[in-house]
Amino acid sequence: MASSLPSREPLPALTGLRFVAAFSVLIGHSAYWVAAFPQDVTWIHYIGQGPALGMPLFFVLSGFVIHYNYGRYFAVGFVNSAVVFTIARFARLYPLYILLLFYYVYQNHAFNQSPFVWFRFLTLSQAWTLTYSGKEWIGHHLEPLAWSISVETLLYLFYIAASASFLRMVHVRHCLAAFIVVWAIYYAIVIGAWENFDALRVWGNITFHVDADPQNALLGWVFNTGPIGRLFEFMLGAITAQLFLTQKSNAPTKNETYWMGWLLRAAILAATLIYIGARHYSLLAFGSFYAGIMAPFLAIIMYCCVRCKSATSRFLGRKWIVVLGDASYSIYLLHWFTVRPFGYAISSVDLKSLCYWGLMMSTSTLLTLGLSVLMYSIYESPCRRLLRRTLNRAWLRVRNALQEYSVGNGVRLARPVYSLVLATLFVGSNWPKTH
Repeated sequence: MASSLPSREPLPALTGLRFVAAFSVLIGHSAYWVAAFPQDVTWIHYIGQGPALGMPLFFVLSGFVIHYNYGRYFAVGFVNSAVVFTIARFARLYPLYILLLFYYVYQNHAFNQSPFVWFRFLTLSQAWTLTYSGKEWIGHHLEPLAWSISVETLLYLFYIAASASFLRMVHVRHCLAAFIVVWAIYYAIVIGAWENFDALRVWGNITFHVDADPQNALLGWVFNTGPIGRLFEFMLGAITAQLFLTQKSNAPTKNETYWMGWLLRAAILAATLIYIGARHYSLLAFGSFYAGIMAPFLAIIMYCCVRCKSATSRFLGRKWIVVLGDASYSIYLLHWFTVRPFGYAISSVDLKSLCYWGLMMSTSTLLTLGLSVLMYSIYESPCRRLLRRTLNRAWLRVRNALQEYSVGNGVRLARPVYSLVLATLFVGSNWPKTH
């Protein structure tokens, strides 16, 4: 039975990277939410673009972690594995999501949403289409940050369908070829969209009845808040995980460790240059704020950290970073509520205002981190264990009943009945995000 497979060896460095992703988003949003600086204060923009690092890192990590933990389930069998996978993802993400969704609705008196909007948010499908109401995208109607959870949901469905394709990459050359192809296609689409930005903006406004100028709502959804661009990041992560698994049984040699160290430094340098260059070059700005062109380099950083021990992987694996990494989902969803109350406006920048800004940033950040660790400990983790245990037992009973029915009515009925149950589980249901 797939659900009885032993747990994978934990990869602390990846948990540490989850914290880096969540912290980047937290600091980036806080920089603007805590203070409305004058436009000429350019240094704030370098801090405020944290999501340009954090969001691609989240989705690449998602692809890696999902395939690393669940790929072997799909190698055993499809239907049982799909159900076990769905239960695990639902139990991981839905409890905190639904709690904060209703808290947001209560706090903002947003009870009068249409049944369509409620359905989209309750099923986590709000980010799947480019649907606007005036200048507001439907994905931001209620819990604004949950668009990424919705995108993640669709990526899970993609993974269920495509898991076999990743598992077929049994050699290093297959993984490297797939990685390069996905990288090249993604960059070609990003560059093409950048070169035709205005034409696509006009076409998108007319075709999808969008009124979100001067921002390109179409490309913003395609590459950022929608599932299309994030799919490439997710695939890069999954392919990287498969590459790691093909090499996992072979301990890295001294020579490999040496060159991995240099590859890690090169990938970190490339990501840093993209991060800085986004404030100076149009293509890099588009690729960072609309798309996630750091994603290939982030995937390389992940592989180097889990394949060979280094100062970077040891730092990311420190206990306090791993604890915060476990709470990264709470950090991401909670900071909308914990940071915004500290907001204020700055009309002129001086030492006093900067000190006050720093104090508010520090206070809101520490508050968010503390509450997130507490939320993970007393709510997220217990709910996940309870739901997984309960739902897995329920599925086991259903599966056993189906097997008994199949034996009594002919073996041929087993697969069709399994498929019918699986379809029933997914109709009208969309299930959430990864670690």
